[in-house]
Amino acid sequence: MENIYITAVPLPSNFHLKSQEITNVTGIQGIRCDDQLFFPVTRLIEATMDKEDTALVISVRQVNIAEDVNYNFNLLKKDIDSLKIRYNIIDLTIPENQESGQLLELFQRIAAKVKPFCNIFADSTFGTKTYPLVLFSILQYAEKVKMCQVQTVIYQEQRRDSITHRPTGTYLWDISSLFYLTNVVNSLSPLNTNDNTELELMIQQKDDLLTVLLNLDNPDTDGK
Repeated sequence: MENIYITAVPLPSNFHLKSQEITNVTGIQGIRCDDQLFFPVTRLIEATMDKEDTALVISVRQVNIAEDVNYNFNLLKKDIDSLKIRYNIIDLTIPENQESGQLLELFQRIAAKVKPFCNIFADSTFGTKTYPLVLFSILQYAEKVKMCQVQTVIYQEQRRDSITHRPTGTYLWDISSLFYLTNVVNSLSPLNTNDNTELELMIQQKDDLLTVLLNLDNPDTDGK
């Protein structure tokens, strides 16, 4: 199956990306942690791509009239070039605003680029606050309509000192469970009950929320 990688690229007028060392990785195998790369998705590509295959990278970014508008996008291409792999990149640009119609159009444009029966990897680190909503909708669409497999969703966290605000570490997290959680919650709608009190208590009292919901989604599973 072909691998598709979806990432947002930050607007250069907000900040220019800098390479940085990853100080902690949780839930992802094979991640390179040195300070030679700029984008989290590049690390994910390196950890999951077979060098004999060709990756499809879908880049989503806002654009404006700034002279350096392509700065971070060029860094992304430079980053991936350094891996010495074969890849195709799709550059999806949108205006610098948050109109709902534009976000719906972005969903349509990404959806049109997702090929059927692919492995999907996504990086939710960058982008506007509305972007993760579009991204998770795309992942659900890819899984349910294009019959793709959502493999990994990542988020890179920059930790800072609470007083000086200077960076203290860079953490890379596997947040795929949030996508699985969304799917399971959506599947709860057919439950034949008019009283959700028991369900709410179960969710609040269990430490492993995802396990609880998976058990509810599969009645034959022992929920203890």
